[in-house]
This record gives sequence, structure tokens and C-alpha cells, in this order.
Amino acid sequence: MSNNFVSGYGRGLSVLFARGVNATGNEFSGNEIGIEFRETEYCQIRENEVNKNGFDPVFQGGILIAASGYNTIESNSANWNSGFGVVIEFGGAHTLASNEISHNGGAALILLGSTAGNRIENNQANKNGLG
Repeated sequence: MSNNFVSGYGRGLSVLFARGVNATGNEFSGNEIGIEFRETEYCQIRENEVNKNGFDPVFQGGILIAASGYNTIESNSANWNSGFGVVIEFGGAHTLASNEISHNGGAALILLGSTAGNRIENNQANKNGLG
């Protein structure tokens, strides 16, 4: 999936039980959650604009990766979401690199549950809330 604009839905992009999916160069705005990858492996989430999503400051926001492993989240913008910027929940061995995660109502990055082996580097996070 590339070069799409999605606004006004529950999930801008929801990928479930998948392997090797690429989401590149998309724009997600005005959704409950911009991007959700659940029970996925070896997927690429790159160069997306995931801004101004969520209507709830705790449970909604930018990018949610849950019960997954070995995904790459790189060079995305996750800004001005009402809740979180990026959540990695119950999974591991992800790469989170070179993302801009700023001005979110909640935390920039949340690691929840068993999230071992993640590589987190060169991200920029400024002026986020505490979630």
C-alpha cells in the first residue's frame, strides 16, 4: 500500500495476521488510530504521515504494533495525535528508527508487555504528553 490518503475512519490502515506487508508514503489523519499492525511479521512501515489521529488521549493515536515481531517502523511522522505517538505491545525484535514523534497528547513511545529485542535509534520526540 503506498501513496494513499485516509481520513475519518476507525483505523486508517489495519493489517491483521499478515507477513511481509509494506505501507509506504501514505497519509493518515482524522482516524481513531492511524496505523494498526496486529499479529504481523517482517512488515515495513516507512515514510508515512500519521498525524492528527485519535479522539481519546489514552487509547487512540498514531501507530500501534501489537502481538507482532520483526517489523520495521522507519522514517515516519507521528505528530499531533490526541493520544500516543507509537505503541509496541506484546511483541519484539522490531526496528524503530529515524521517526519524528512529537506534539502528541500522550507519550511519544510506549513499550507495553513483553517487548524484547527491539532496536530503537535516531528517533526525534519532542513536546509529548505523559499519556
